[in-house]
Amino acid sequence: MLHWLFDNVSIVIKMAGLKTGYYDRDYFRTLSRKCWLVGIMLFLIYCVKVLRKTYTDESDLKVAAVNKMTVRQVKENLQIICKLRRDY
Repeated sequence: MLHWLFDNVSIVIKMAGLKTGYYDRDYFRTLSRKCWLVGIMLFLIYCVKVLRKTYTDESDLKVAAVNKMTVRQVKENLQIICKLRRDY
């Protein structure tokens, strides 16, 4: 959201031809790019956490399969985990 906000501010400054000292178009464009980079990095961290969770879920599923799950239930749960991994 901040990326789009600062990008729009830099576009408005360019269209209006404003020079407001320190806060010129290049400042807002740089700020916009930094926010974009932070957003991409946060999404990457989120994806890695979800993938790690799927691996722990798979290991928990294997333990549960030995005790009380049927083969059909194990296959269905593994398909759900595989679909989630493919999505990320």
